[in-house]
Amino acid sequence: MATVVNVALRVLSWIVTFMFLMASLVKVCPFIGQHAEMAKEFVKLAEVCPTAWFGYVPPSYVYMVTVGAWELFCVIGLFTTGLRKTCYGILSVIMIGAMYSHIALNDYKGLPPSVFLLVACSILFLSTSSQPEKLKAN
Repeated sequence: MATVVNVALRVLSWIVTFMFLMASLVKVCPFIGQHAEMAKEFVKLAEVCPTAWFGYVPPSYVYMVTVGAWELFCVIGLFTTGLRKTCYGILSVIMIGAMYSHIALNDYKGLPPSVFLLVACSILFLSTSSQPEKLKAN
């Protein structure tokens, strides 16, 4: 029997999956309308990329496609029980990077989606079992 908490976690899981799927497709598919706008945004984001601390500023397009590919791989991994916890962890790290980038650029309008997705991924990471569920015999 599904409890209210289990239903809420399931709904949250689908919302997070859908949001990351849409964000990743915009970043990796050049034929999607928002792709060019996202590429312009990543020119600024690449300048404050955490690797810039070590003297390497990645090309903005490569940075965007790399982040999008990681998000897409994690979305695919969310459909497999064994990888779910790992994928939520990776997506949480990506969102921490997004929050840092927006704060470093004083771009606070991009911060709320990052904060929501970080909190959602953290909740789902903590609530997801790392062990696959065993089938119960009736």
